[in-house]
Amino acid sequence: MNADLRCFSVVVLLLALMGCGSDSDPPQEVENKPTEKAETFDWEVEDNLEMLTEHRRIQKKPDPLKIVVSSPDDLTANITPLPTFDVALVSADVEKTPLWITEGGDYRSTRLARWRFEVKDEEGHILPQRESPSVIGGGMYTCGFLLHGEKWETSLPMGDYVDIPKPGQYTVRILYHDSVTIADITDKNALEDLIVFASEPFQLTLAKRPIQLRENSRQRTRLLIEKLDETEMVKIIRSGYSEDYYKFIVPGSPQGELLTMGWQAVPQLIDALRDNELSARKRVHLFSLLHGITLDQSLDVENFEYGVAYPRSLYHPQ
Repeated sequence: MNADLRCFSVVVLLLALMGCGSDSDPPQEVENKPTEKAETFDWEVEDNLEMLTEHRRIQKKPDPLKIVVSSPDDLTANITPLPTFDVALVSADVEKTPLWITEGGDYRSTRLARWRFEVKDEEGHILPQRESPSVIGGGMYTCGFLLHGEKWETSLPMGDYVDIPKPGQYTVRILYHDSVTIADITDKNALEDLIVFASEPFQLTLAKRPIQLRENSRQRTRLLIEKLDETEMVKIIRSGYSEDYYKFIVPGSPQGELLTMGWQAVPQLIDALRDNELSARKRVHLFSLLHGITLDQSLDVENFEYGVAYPRSLYHPQ
């Protein structure tokens, strides 16, 4: 009897362990869920920008790095010179992950080469990029984390990146890559293989620059052009003529006076450059002056766009 009791007890125990003790208590499946810890990854590591961006795009979430352009919604500007845009890289990851970015290292070509302007005309054609202004590139740089909400700001002269041949309405996006000098890429299809950040597109209307000519502007410009000494060294300035350049180009010299006249001298400078009899040396001097006034990177004299508004007295002399 005791042996039978022991056997019964063993059977009951086995049934209990197998989950078969009662119809009212059916066996339950145990779900093998991965723990929370196994699902997370620490993105706060160096060189995390591209990997994190690709991960967010797979998740169909916004890019962690935003490009913010400071400009009106409907921007109208002169075609000469093209406008300069203030831009910012903003750390904006949805999970507030700090972003490892590079500062510097792309300025020695005289433009920030990791930036690019994508400009489409009214027919949707993308305008070609300007070639690099220098064979020299690179520069000193630092790397570090851009914390969530922080931003890195700079200014981009549009004329350093793209040529726009005529007035009209254009759609613009500003692009950025943290390591590749995308401004120097001539094949736009090559961008498809890169993790490129882009601003929201905005509309840009470009118009001829109006010049309100004074009565004696053309005559004074002609006289100053005649006084230019062709044997002197050609001097080129990159920004507007100011006191910073007075030791380089003396204000009282013909060059200095023409630069001081500014846009008042442009129509006559253009006319002089269109003269086939102009000597090569003087032509170079006039090109340097025209560049110093207009800051135009292309200087296509034959198709130079400007609008002249003459004073009423030129039509109806007193």
